[in-house]
Amino acid sequence: MYIRIFATTIVSMVILETAFAEQRYDFSGDITTGINVDYQGTDDLYVTYYGGTLTNGGAVPFDVRSSSNTYTSVNIGYMPDGNLGVPAGTINSSDVGVFIESSSQLAVRNAASITSAREGIYFSVYDNNTTNTLYNQGSVTSNQTGVYLNQYSGDAIVNFQNDGHVSASGAGAITAVMIDNGGDPAMGSFSIANNGTIQGMSNASAISNVDNATKSIEVSNLSGGVISAINAAVYISGGSRSTMIDNVSISNTGTIQSSTYSSDISYADSVSIINSGMMTGTVRMEGIGVCDFKNSGTIYVSDGSGALIFNVDSGTFEHMSGSTINGEVYIYGNSTFVVHNGSNKITGGNVSLNSGTMLKLVFDTNELGSLVAAGSVNLFGTTLLLDLTNASDINVLDQYVLVASDTAINGAFLGLSQGSTFWEGNYEFQITYGTNDISLTVLNVIPEPSSYALFMGLTGVGLLTLRRRKSFCSGVSSDAFLSKGARRI
Repeated sequence: MYIRIFATTIVSMVILETAFAEQRYDFSGDITTGINVDYQGTDDLYVTYYGGTLTNGGAVPFDVRSSSNTYTSVNIGYMPDGNLGVPAGTINSSDVGVFIESSSQLAVRNAASITSAREGIYFSVYDNNTTNTLYNQGSVTSNQTGVYLNQYSGDAIVNFQNDGHVSASGAGAITAVMIDNGGDPAMGSFSIANNGTIQGMSNASAISNVDNATKSIEVSNLSGGVISAINAAVYISGGSRSTMIDNVSISNTGTIQSSTYSSDISYADSVSIINSGMMTGTVRMEGIGVCDFKNSGTIYVSDGSGALIFNVDSGTFEHMSGSTINGEVYIYGNSTFVVHNGSNKITGGNVSLNSGTMLKLVFDTNELGSLVAAGSVNLFGTTLLLDLTNASDINVLDQYVLVASDTAINGAFLGLSQGSTFWEGNYEFQITYGTNDISLTVLNVIPEPSSYALFMGLTGVGLLTLRRRKSFCSGVSSDAFLSKGARRI
């Protein structure tokens, strides 16, 4: 059945239909008494609204529910042919703006301008094990929650793609986008892909979840995306050790910004974060089983309140080539702080590697990574790890700076006192602690077996002489012998 309605005033419509193979309802024009579709049949349901202004006094102006069918499609601000309406439409509400609930597979697209006192769009699926999508190309503004994503009594996948604008503002503002898994704690997967703007104003967050267990939450902020808030820009938590989220994944190539926390993640079994964009505000990881964080972008806190708090059971934070951190850095637990060659100096605060942590320096592009900080570097029994997988052109008496500080270095690496020597792979090193740096000197190099065999073949006597490219010979400046990739102390 296909019903198309053009009107200036329509009474609230309740549609119960089971007799046709397909249900299509298109609405257009100014509607002052709302659209209410309650479908209990088994056919596919299609509902479209575009053009004009939709209101309903103190009630929900756009309410669509389906309970027994297999597929429900709702288009707001799009014409029946799928193109944008002209104009796309406006929905104003002193309650929820758009309420859509379905036990069937649900696909919703919005291009309208929605303003509401409560949830702008309430998107809910139940008894549903399918993939469900909400796509926003319009503007959703709420005094409470812009978009509410809910799944319960099932194992649904809920995907939200935002290319428009979603915001929450006002005294009662909670969050621009809320994630709520009200079902089995082992169920429910949520994904947010943002290439528009998600904004939490007043005391609201930009993206947050109801503190409960969930199978997975994924946030992808694309290059054109902005996620911003006065409160936490991205807040995700299982609530406690007994209600952990299974998996959390965040990738950012755009901008995530907050005057408090750009991301605040806690109580999850596994967390993966990749940042190649800009994160302004403290990054806090706490109460997490395993966490891997790769930063090739910028983490910046202008007020020095703390750029990175990494307190997880086990995990790695990688300071990649070209990356920047401005602010305090605190590493706790059984965590590894990995520094790659080419990473920038950490500015704006001190670096503290607490008991049980590890500092791994990676040798790549003919140089060993070095932890360089403007503030003090504090080592509280930190274990030193060297990744020499890609090491090359390392020679006797080469020197490498491990740690450097413009202020001071406090403490020492676990088991490595002043002048200690140790072997790592084919190389013997000696450690030296200075006031503002820690360095290694190469004492011995074991040649590769192939190089050894070749040399024996050339000499015929089995005598191996190590070529030393760096020497401190009498009367000769050491600058002339600095090996490729070695750093001057």
